[in-house]
Amino acid sequence: MKLSIAIAAAIASVVSAADYWYLLHVEPCQNVIVATKEFKLAPNEMRNVGTVLNRAACKVRLVSVSPGVNPNTVYCMTYRDGNNAGTPLFKGGQSMENGKTVVSPPFRGLFCGGGDP
Repeated sequence: MKLSIAIAAAIASVVSAADYWYLLHVEPCQNVIVATKEFKLAPNEMRNVGTVLNRAACKVRLVSVSPGVNPNTVYCMTYRDGNNAGTPLFKGGQSMENGKTVVSPPFRGLFCGGGDP
């Protein structure tokens, strides 16, 4: 009985996690508008935006969030290497509050978190 409750709880948490996302607008460093992309990122997921854009990015903006996520508490970090969390370009997460655009040195890695009510 306890095992089935644990399995049901694990399945429920997987479903909720899949519904929890941030929609981000990312721009490359050069003024290449066609390379601008919007994509969903799960919380605490690092994405290699260099492979999405085929170049480094310099700007990121929070466009929207999934229902139940507080957009005013979302933060993002940028990384020089899209596959290496040891290459941060800021000392801490940058607030994405009120649709603020974060301007960064050229980055390929992007990690976002927060959003708790």
